[in-house]
Amino acid sequence: MQFETKYRAAIADGSIDLTFRRWKRPQVVAGNTYRTAAGRLMVDGVDVVDPRSITDEEARRAGYASAAALVAGLRGGTSLPVYRVAFRPATGADPETNWRRTPVSPGRKWRTSKSGWRGSTGRVLRGRGRGPPST
Repeated sequence: MQFETKYRAAIADGSIDLTFRRWKRPQVVAGNTYRTAAGRLMVDGVDVVDPRSITDEEARRAGYASAAALVAGLRGGTSLPVYRVAFRPATGADPETNWRRTPVSPGRKWRTSKSGWRGSTGRVLRGRGRGPPST
C-alpha cells in the first residue's frame, strides 16, 4: 500500500489505523504484513463498505476531518467498490533483513542480494541445453 507523504508520521505512530480505497479487488490480505514508506504494517481487516456508511469517527481514524472529505478524496471511478482496510504498525524485527548479511558458505564472501542463487544455478544450467558444457 502507498500513502501520501503527509500521513506517514501518523501511520508510523499508530494515530492513523484505517484507510479507504477504491479497488477492483482487494490488494491486501488480512493477517499479512506489508512494507510501506511509513514502515511495516500488519493488516487486521479488509471489508467492502458503502461510502455512505463511513462515519466521521472512521474518517478521523483515516486522517480526514470528516466522512464527506474522505469520500471526496477517494480516487478511482464511483463504479469501483470501496474497501476499508484496518492496520497497525507491525512489531518485531523485519524478517526480510536477515538475508542481507548471511554467509553463503564457509570461506566465501557474504551474500548481498536475494539473487545470489542465480550464479550457482547458472553454472549448473550451462551444462544443459545447447552445445557442450562450459568449464
